[in-house]
Amino acid sequence: MDEKKSIRQIIYREYVKAALLPILMVALLLIMVHFVIIFYVESFIKEALLEEAKFNITEITSREAKNINMTIEQIVQHAEILQKENERLFDDPESFGVTQESPVFKVAENGVTYKSNNNGGSSLWYSSLTPMTDLTLAKAIKTEAMDPIFKAILEADNMIVGIYFNSYDSMNRYYPFLDEVYHVFEPNMHIPNFNFYYLANADHNPSRKPVWTDVYLDPAGQGWMASCVVPIYNDEAFLEGVTGIDITIDNIVNNILDLKLPWEASAILVDSEGVILAMPESAEAIFELKELRHEVYSETVKQDTLKPEAFNLFKNKDPVIASQIEAFFNSGNSIGDFEANGKSYFLTQSMIDATGWSLLVLVDKSVVQEPVRAIDEMAQKLGSIAFVAMGLFYILFLFYLLLKTKRVANYISNPIIHVADKTSDMIDNLSNVNFIDEDIEIKEINLLNHNFNAMAQKLSNVYTDLENKVAQRTLELTEMYDNLQEVNKELKSANLQLIHQEKMASIGQLAAGVAHEINNPMGFIISNIALLQGYIEKLMAYINTMESTLGRFEGTPVTPEHIALIQSDLNAVKERLEIEYIQDDVVDLLVETLEGTNRVKNIVQELKVFSRSEVEETQADLNEALDNVLNIIWSELKYKVEIVKDYGELPLTYCHVDQLKQVFINLLINAAHAIQVNGTITIKTYERDDRILILISDTGKGIPESIISKIFDPFFTTKEIGEGTGLGLSISYEIIKSHEGTLSVESTVGEGTTFTISLPVVDQMSI
Repeated sequence: MDEKKSIRQIIYREYVKAALLPILMVALLLIMVHFVIIFYVESFIKEALLEEAKFNITEITSREAKNINMTIEQIVQHAEILQKENERLFDDPESFGVTQESPVFKVAENGVTYKSNNNGGSSLWYSSLTPMTDLTLAKAIKTEAMDPIFKAILEADNMIVGIYFNSYDSMNRYYPFLDEVYHVFEPNMHIPNFNFYYLANADHNPSRKPVWTDVYLDPAGQGWMASCVVPIYNDEAFLEGVTGIDITIDNIVNNILDLKLPWEASAILVDSEGVILAMPESAEAIFELKELRHEVYSETVKQDTLKPEAFNLFKNKDPVIASQIEAFFNSGNSIGDFEANGKSYFLTQSMIDATGWSLLVLVDKSVVQEPVRAIDEMAQKLGSIAFVAMGLFYILFLFYLLLKTKRVANYISNPIIHVADKTSDMIDNLSNVNFIDEDIEIKEINLLNHNFNAMAQKLSNVYTDLENKVAQRTLELTEMYDNLQEVNKELKSANLQLIHQEKMASIGQLAAGVAHEINNPMGFIISNIALLQGYIEKLMAYINTMESTLGRFEGTPVTPEHIALIQSDLNAVKERLEIEYIQDDVVDLLVETLEGTNRVKNIVQELKVFSRSEVEETQADLNEALDNVLNIIWSELKYKVEIVKDYGELPLTYCHVDQLKQVFINLLINAAHAIQVNGTITIKTYERDDRILILISDTGKGIPESIISKIFDPFFTTKEIGEGTGLGLSISYEIIKSHEGTLSVESTVGEGTTFTISLPVVDQMSI
């Protein structure tokens, strides 16, 4: 049965719903639009920033590559000047003069011929493999003429760290001067076997143009470097040797580090084979490499020593990085995406035409998007502030609306409640209702109140008249009244027994339900008696009419005409008073009344069984005790609780069954209160190991973990003041304990609670 709502509740609820919900929906829509706009604006800005970053990075990479290319081209131009001057020296040595002090040559202990005096020019070294003859010595002296141009070119360009000439017969002239040069190179070093020589020969460089070496370890001890080398041919097209310009890795790295790139970008210089020539520390972490800026020499270099394979990006130890780099190089694109160490980068490349090298620039996308994140954080803060402000506004508005709604609801409902209260007074005592025709401001309700007062006054008059007549007819219903008085005595007796059970604190909660269950049959009993009063009144009127009619003919001979006249008068009265209907309906009324009294009697009987005080232990069936309790408290449960019984076969046991019933009531009432709308209470019983187990489970709101340990404490309660003393579970716990049993609880918030009673099976009464 649906719970009826008052007119105040209906007005209050509908007014709030009609006023608040549309405003709340508009507010939510505005919030949603705000965040959608923020999302799209942020996405647009992010895309714009990324596109701008791509364009700028590509332009910067191209510009820096051109700058490096210009620097390289200057080195190439210097190399071409050296090539021309050296070829002219071999073709026309007489046109050159030696301006510095004459060189002094010695032979070291390791067989190397070297220049022992620093006359301001180059150092000179001849391999021990080359016999020293007048011809070789003459060439050593003749090439002294190269020193002034070596010096001029080195001083003209700070990128250059050394200039050399290497001959086909393993002579090395190196500027600036190297002290103890005989210890610098391997004594039996064959120079044409090294890349800084053979890369310029006819097989590798038929065009005789300047060429660049890979990065190699300098035999002269300058560390990692790259050389621009050119061949020196005489007029007979014989390769006399090569001249080269050294650039150390340190200079290249420093130039790369000096690049002022936005977005914390990292610039990397790689050769055509993918070998890293120079990279900053920021790039070392990306590729997990440490740049070889300072090489420690433990001995002289005996062969070409190139950068380790780990510095080849195409062969990086991380195959994902290697595949990305190689695919990017092969694509020919100027910009692409790159992933490493869980980060996403832009990768750009630009070719340095003079060498075939490539300048790569890596930019962390997260750095580019940092302004977007800042905007996003600001938008979120502003959105949160707006949301909180809107929330505060709607809280205040809600309080105002609720207050206003309450006033309107009271304004409309109070007059109607006043009329309803009068009807309640009429039910209690119709003859003593004080009818005051109050003036109500609401037109319709004022008319209703006026008409109701008029109707109530008439009903009161009619009721007073009927009451007087009923008093005169009560003797005929004495036997029926006696039965009702007996029922009333039994009810009073049951009520005294219930009151006597003071220890059952929960019985107060049942009073309303029991009264409701008894009030229903009593209602139609009283109604039937009221009808019987009317019927008796009509029967008495019919009897009086019969007596009056027959009295007219007293002492007069009765003729057929008289009889017909009497019969006609009586039939008219009988039809007017509906005597035949009364004769038929009286039997049904008496049957219904007896059924009502039996129903009251059964309720009273259940109460007597429940309230029977067992001072001593008795042998009891606990399944039957549970059913008895359910019958008594059913009015507390039936509107929102479904009872599921899962009874097992239980042995009879000696116990204080009335005390256990009190425990069952406490647990079942608490379970019902825990169910806020509708739910299920499951009662399961079974025997195990000579113990009776009773489980009472509900699907209510559950008990928070913070208070579950306190629920058996005396006076602990979560109910409002006036709704409970907090002794129910405490008393239940002590009752079960006195039976040498246990009472435990398990609960999950939002799912429900289970109380478990464990009692021993007692097959004989304790002494």
